[in-house]
Amino acid sequence: MRGLIFDIQRFAVHDGPGIRTLVFFKGCPLSCQWCSNPESQSINNEIMLMEQECIGADKCGLCITACGNSAIQRKEGKGVFIDRELCSRCGNCAKVCPNDTLRNTNRVMTAEEITDYVMKDIDFYNRSNGGVTLSGGEPLYQFDFCLELLKALKEKKLHTAIETTAYCGWENIEKLLPFVDLFLIDIKHMSSPEHKKYIGVENSLILDNLKKLSKEKKEIEIRIPLILGINDQQDNLSCTGKFVKNELGLKSVTLLLYHRLGQTKYEQLGKEYLLKSIEPVKPDRNKKYLEERKQIFRNLGLDVK
Repeated sequence: MRGLIFDIQRFAVHDGPGIRTLVFFKGCPLSCQWCSNPESQSINNEIMLMEQECIGADKCGLCITACGNSAIQRKEGKGVFIDRELCSRCGNCAKVCPNDTLRNTNRVMTAEEITDYVMKDIDFYNRSNGGVTLSGGEPLYQFDFCLELLKALKEKKLHTAIETTAYCGWENIEKLLPFVDLFLIDIKHMSSPEHKKYIGVENSLILDNLKKLSKEKKEIEIRIPLILGINDQQDNLSCTGKFVKNELGLKSVTLLLYHRLGQTKYEQLGKEYLLKSIEPVKPDRNKKYLEERKQIFRNLGLDVK
């Protein structure tokens, strides 16, 4: 069985305990407007164009020749551009590019190949109580491959974590339970209409799955992306905290501060970034704002990370 991966990052320290390797899956049923990995959303291959890396169509031009649809065209000056309407996403242009100006977002790998790769860092996992985290995109979008990979990782006795939207049938999550040590799940908004407005789907399935998962005695970390004017209102955060404490029986939440680190990727994919007017939340400049939001959860008896 083969899966579609867009990146593997070693020596991560934020997505689960210890030193970890992150495996990023392609495909996601959600369309969060603040997504920092837009290349993960489509299950199909997409071409990323790093214009500043191009040595010039006049000096090279291999991508233009390789494209059978005339989608790669000379740009005024030295570079090239992609006519996205003509592009078939075949990836031939990226395969011949000598300077990594054009990149395919799909990497086809087997569970065995990924397991062999992550095992290179087994000493780091053992010393730090680390392991492997599956991320994306949404790993469960490729459920069969995700399950096979988790089984392979557990055969190596690795600690496993999964960053999931929990937007899927409960029967799939249930099948993962023996092979996942930690679930990392966002609660993006408690209002279903607002959730659909900014994320593309309603939240009832996610919240229902969270309640079921909380009864399985698995370790769960609830994360809340904090985005100005979208989900940072006191009533929404209070509602979120009450759900986490009363419905899930958990004792803490993790706040994720909105940033624009993924904005450049949208440009490289020829996509529009919709939150240009939203200011990032920065700890040094927004101390009072952050303390007020954290206090909402503390008042409910929750720890805030």
